[in-house]
Amino acid sequence: MLVLWGERGVVQRLFQPLALWQDQCAGKVTGQALPGGHFIPEELPLGTAAQLRAFFEMARRGVPEVLETHGIAP
Repeated sequence: MLVLWGERGVVQRLFQPLALWQDQCAGKVTGQALPGGHFIPEELPLGTAAQLRAFFEMARRGVPEVLETHGIAP
């Protein structure tokens, strides 16, 4: 699972997003804060798209960590 959030938003100030999502998911959770506020796709469309492209490209190429995260045998 990929988790993205804005470093100037409430999520960054009040929570630990990776830890919170990891507690809810059986697979590995990855992600990071992007230099934006609450709605990063609107504020940082190119940065958001780049993160999504990289994540999906790893899955497409069969990077074992990504596949295992989603319960797919390499």
